[in-house]
Amino acid sequence: MNDLKRPTILLADEYVAFHDVWRMLLEPEYEVIGTVENGQALIDAAIRLTPDIIISDIGMPIINGFEALRRLIMIQPDVKFIFLTVYNEPTYIEEAQRAGASGYVNKCQAVSELPPAIRKALSEGVFYLSRFGT
Repeated sequence: MNDLKRPTILLADEYVAFHDVWRMLLEPEYEVIGTVENGQALIDAAIRLTPDIIISDIGMPIINGFEALRRLIMIQPDVKFIFLTVYNEPTYIEEAQRAGASGYVNKCQAVSELPPAIRKALSEGVFYLSRFGT
């Protein structure tokens, strides 16, 4: 990551409406260099754009987020990847960790937790787990 530029982010969510929401949240601190709507497009864009961090939902068409991450890690082993999702079951969180994710953030907590999750992934590389309210 070049210190003279803002860290770059690639967003993946099948719901296009979320692209603008996440972009508005992140662009004061980061540069969103692309958005995609499915897992295959995520892999293709990540290879082409080489973002500093990828933020992705789990449930996406063609290839889900877990499989996209597994494939990307084989190509770009240092990729920083944060899942931004509504799934709060422990099995999903465990799968994210096993797949090599840098973080797991609840969409309902994105405003307060996504920016620190990104900072932590970029600086410390430690897995960030969102709190899941009841």
